[in-house]
Amino acid sequence: MKKTAILGANPAWQKTLFFSGFSTGEVNRADTLTEFASGKGINCARACRCYGKSEPHILQFAGGDNGKRLVSFLDGEKFFHATVKTSAPTRCCTTLLDSTAGITTECIEPSYAAEPDEVTELLQKADDLLAECDAAAVCGTLPGNTPLDVYTSF
Repeated sequence: MKKTAILGANPAWQKTLFFSGFSTGEVNRADTLTEFASGKGINCARACRCYGKSEPHILQFAGGDNGKRLVSFLDGEKFFHATVKTSAPTRCCTTLLDSTAGITTECIEPSYAAEPDEVTELLQKADDLLAECDAAAVCGTLPGNTPLDVYTSF
């Protein structure tokens, strides 16, 4: 099977809270919670897997407790990933779904720039990964103020 390298440098730990009514300025208790690895690169990898024509290989940064959760979740889903551990934590994105009003609100934590040595490691992993892949995709934003040459060097 063909392989696709997917640069998803700014993944997120996703929490989705489901409410049967939500009021701003009030205490709101969720009915249910789901949590999972997410971000445009990871979602692209899921789409590749569903399509069934190419095995996705994710290239990403991940750090802190959210990064550990994210990597563990990807391992559980049996995704190949080349992850560069960062000193900065991986962001958490929280979605609030009000099923009564049909309204969705997204709260996104800040993401922090990768350190220069982390960028160098990511680009080295990219060279190795691209050598064995048939296609490549660049998905989403870079974390924080990470230099844009990550994109042009991929």
